Amino acid sequence: MKNLNTILFLSFLFIISSCSSDDDSSPQDSPVMGTWEMTALNVDRSFDLNNDGTTSTNIFAESQCYSDNYITFYESGTVEIFYSLTDISLELPDNYTFHCVDPILVEATYTMEDDELLVSFLDYKATGSISGNTLIATFEEFFILPYNDNGTVRTQRENTTITFVKS
Repeated sequence: MKNLNTILFLSFLFIISSCSSDDDSSPQDSPVMGTWEMTALNVDRSFDLNNDGTTSTNIFAESQCYSDNYITFYESGTVEIFYSLTDISLELPDNYTFHCVDPILVEATYTMEDDELLVSFLDYKATGSISGNTLIATFEEFFILPYNDNGTVRTQRENTTITFVKS
């Protein structure tokens, strides 16, 4: 009888430990985990950075500088961001020149609250959402671009929407 009670007790413990709540979601189950490659970098205003005669709000399409950019999210709440910078100049009236600055790797933090992704990156905060294998992150006044203001070169921080696809 003692062996039967022991077997029943161990079976009960096994059954309880095998059960889990559907409400529990561990970070590894999060759709954000993994590496995402940049596919678009859109700003508010349209520019012709590559001087091909076509303006675009997609800086990614106007410059080859961002083709290797990616982000990787980890269970620990950290994210590695590998990104390039572009040094952009404007010669009046509307002749843009740019050169790619060597990419850098920075570590940031993130949280998921409901379906909203929040990333703290240097002095910036981005909000993002995921749909399938696409992540869209938005930074306010993030990307600095020169523009022609009636014959005077000025710079303006542009709101920036970056699109990533999970690799």
